[in-house]
Amino acid sequence: MYIKEISDSDKAIYDNLAEKYGNVFNTLKWLKLYKDKIKIYGFFDEDNRLIGGFHLYENKKYFLKYYNNPPFTPFIGPFFINKSSTYFKIQNFQKKVSKKIAQFTKKLNAIILFFSLDRTIIDVQPFIWEKFKVYIRYTYTINLRINNEKIWENFSPERRNDIRKANNDGVKIFKGSDKNTLMELIIKSLTRQNKAIDIKSLEKIVFKFSSEINSFYFIAYYKEKPISVSFCIHDKKKAFYVIGGYDSNNKHHGAGASTLWECIKHAKKLDLKEFDFDGSMIPNIERFFRGFGGKLVPFYRINRINYFINLALSLVNKSNL
Repeated sequence: MYIKEISDSDKAIYDNLAEKYGNVFNTLKWLKLYKDKIKIYGFFDEDNRLIGGFHLYENKKYFLKYYNNPPFTPFIGPFFINKSSTYFKIQNFQKKVSKKIAQFTKKLNAIILFFSLDRTIIDVQPFIWEKFKVYIRYTYTINLRINNEKIWENFSPERRNDIRKANNDGVKIFKGSDKNTLMELIIKSLTRQNKAIDIKSLEKIVFKFSSEINSFYFIAYYKEKPISVSFCIHDKKKAFYVIGGYDSNNKHHGAGASTLWECIKHAKKLDLKEFDFDGSMIPNIERFFRGFGGKLVPFYRINRINYFINLALSLVNKSNL
């Protein structure tokens, strides 16, 4: 097996594999949002057949390259066909994939590599052996195969009370159809929090990518004013919470929880298997997500800094002691 950047002639096969073995973030429709900055790589077997892939987002700083996840993209992959028939062979093939990625990315001549692996990749030993740093991150997922009553029962008392209070106070939740309102609420929220975010990429996702067949969002109205929104994208198997926002001048404590609850129920109506909150390491956000009673799922963040850059940083840190 070897890795190379896919050609135009590979793209149809790649996209079919991405839809079958990957997720929405691996599809060409999503990756095309990032144009020339995206690098799409394929796994090819001994017969030169494309069997999977992953992607990286290339940036430059002072003519020096670094690679990471594309904006609003939780992981780079990988996805692949694994025809192994025994558990040993399955594990062996997965380890081989991780080793190939580690060895390939080391040769990209980048000052920094930092990217997250798909939730299904739990064997990161090859990255450790190749001197990458590995960090653990977490998300929460809800199994949509159980009924709504059970999902609701799994919520924390605080989260249920937030939703009940919003309903009792007259907060109304509607499935969104106005993308301008969606963007306005997100930008208001980010402006208040002084958060740096790639607005151009978000606009591409909302206005160019999202449609009735891959996205949905719910807006909370209070006293006839839009006050909160939750935006999700999905493929045929799974829904992912991407971003939310609210109007700090017209807010209700339970509005955000209420819009997310409607997103969860809508994902279930679409016959999806799972709802992914896309995680957060920020304590307040993590606690909010935890209140929805999902399963805690670890995933891995991979990092490598060029030796000379790392040495320079070490010298700077020592000089500041």
